[in-house]
Amino acid sequence: MDKIIKTISESGAFRAYVLDSTETVRTAQEKHHTQASSTVALGRTLIASQILAANEKGDTKITVKVLGTSSLGAIITVADTKGNVKGLRKNPGVDIKENGNW
Repeated sequence: MDKIIKTISESGAFRAYVLDSTETVRTAQEKHHTQASSTVALGRTLIASQILAANEKGDTKITVKVLGTSSLGAIITVADTKGNVKGLRKNPGVDIKENGNW
């Protein structure tokens, strides 16, 4: 199960988030059948979305779009303040180690 830990300094000037999203990334890899490089890119974008959404108040959703021009293509993720997240990869079968196209 994924976990997020939030903390804030006494003055309120500093916030920190610790997120274990191993299961989320593993599930995304299995559902999208992504190669290694695509899994890393999608996983990092999913995690970024979760952290951004955790900083919001109420019932808010955050959308993150990474519009790449390489063979990896675009990544779109949506996360809410309850910790739910989903994402989409344009080219899940691409592995940049194989074709060297960044």
